Amino acid sequence: MKKKLILWFGGVGLLILFSAFAIFSLSKNSWAQIATPIVVAEKSVVPPQSDEGVIKLREDAVAKTSETISQIWNYQLAIIDERAITTGKVISAILLLSIGIWLSKAISNFVGRRIFPKLNLSGGGLAAIQSILFYLLVVFFALFALRLANVPLTVFTVIGGALAIGVGFGSQNIMNNFISGLIILVEQHVRVGDLVEVDDLQGMVKHIGPRSTIIRTINHTDIVVPNSQFLDKHVVNWTLSDNITRFKVDVGISYSSSIELAKKLLIQAAEENLHVISNPAPDVLFQEFGSSTINLQLFGFVFINSTIGPNVVQSELRYRIWELFQANGIEVAVPQRDVRLEMVGPVEVKTS
Repeated sequence: MKKKLILWFGGVGLLILFSAFAIFSLSKNSWAQIATPIVVAEKSVVPPQSDEGVIKLREDAVAKTSETISQIWNYQLAIIDERAITTGKVISAILLLSIGIWLSKAISNFVGRRIFPKLNLSGGGLAAIQSILFYLLVVFFALFALRLANVPLTVFTVIGGALAIGVGFGSQNIMNNFISGLIILVEQHVRVGDLVEVDDLQGMVKHIGPRSTIIRTINHTDIVVPNSQFLDKHVVNWTLSDNITRFKVDVGISYSSSIELAKKLLIQAAEENLHVISNPAPDVLFQEFGSSTINLQLFGFVFINSTIGPNVVQSELRYRIWELFQANGIEVAVPQRDVRLEMVGPVEVKTS
């Protein structure tokens, strides 16, 4: 939708631009040639009193309209480096910049789809390079539009001062998030497709924009996070170097159960899970003698992605551990308490 709007506005702007140039390029004789058939057509309805008078009136109206448009188009907004900044130059620059932004998006998308995949780049790296390419193309087309519109680059001294005042009064957060987004794209510590955790928010990075990043949670909800959050806060990236992470599952069994059998069943549950890797192999630690349980810990390494996280694998393992323990008579212990009653005297038992 956004692309269509930009293309539509660009086309309308070009149409207006060409129409204005056409008005300036046509001579009075051309307008007289256009006006003459109109007069001839009117003769069949109402006989004109004077053909020359009608043509003269039309030429005067066209001349006034052309003069008014020319005055508006050539109106001087400012003079920089002995160059006049006119309304026509500003309109031309804006139209060219709009078309340049659309072309930048189209070119970056084409390169990202057709060329970058042949370089065996990861999804996150591809998205980062594609975004940087888009920004570079926008800067190129902006400079090209200013050059083509004959706008001097020293105009940025005035614009830069105005932007500095704006940043000082109310745009700190916008500029902070924009610069943070550029740092994220360059450093590649957070990439599209990574499984990250920011504060209590965990999910997959769906998009990294100039101001914010979109994270899709396990509930399939898109959360918009400002880019500065990734630099100001502690961020856990589960898939920064690879998609392998460590998991652990704590289990407490009763003192009457066999520790060796419990260890064997725990390892069996891990080996049967498709997400648990075999090298290094999963193992079981004897943690401690609890007050009412023998505490064991199953640990290993699991391959995760955008849909399978450590919590999902741990849940699958607990389901399987419970089934194996039930089938082999291993009791999952619960806290037990011994209650002793101290009596001062004998207890009387009455029967009816």
